[in-house]
Amino acid sequence: MAALLRRINMLVLVLAMAAAGLAASQLTAFMQQYTQNLAGRLAEARREVDGIIDRAARADMPVYAYLNEFVTASNPVFRREGHALRARIDRAGWLADSYNALETAGLFKKPFVFVWYLDDDIAADVWRHFSPGIQLDRASLIYAGMGMAVGLVAVEGLRILLLLPVRVVRRRRRAVAGSS
Repeated sequence: MAALLRRINMLVLVLAMAAAGLAASQLTAFMQQYTQNLAGRLAEARREVDGIIDRAARADMPVYAYLNEFVTASNPVFRREGHALRARIDRAGWLADSYNALETAGLFKKPFVFVWYLDDDIAADVWRHFSPGIQLDRASLIYAGMGMAVGLVAVEGLRILLLLPVRVVRRRRRAVAGSS
């Protein structure tokens, strides 16, 4: 019986490591598609900001003064427009920061930078169109190995937690048997 349990444990371990490794190997492809989507949104946001800058220049005003005219207007429609314009400029800055951070992050830092700057809307769009594939580049292989290690740790940690009550009961039985 003990040999069968060891084999089942080993099978679960191998399957968990394989699943985690396979999932982690897809991270490179997902991050690449996410970055491409992000780049497209950044290009569009920059066009919007350029339009705002152009309208401010035609009004012979610096951008901050142009926006301030909207935000401080007595008409609520103009105030909302001013806040919307400011939000577009802020969004363009955030998209640029995200893109630059992802593009300059190293191999091991990139997944953490990706999670830090993750935009739910972009990720959802990428996920809708994402089709997994086998990648054999250096990053995918490293991420697969890291995923396998995470799978191993997760299964072993779960096994320890599940077996903890059994070990406590065995120790108590031994303590009771030893004191008799």
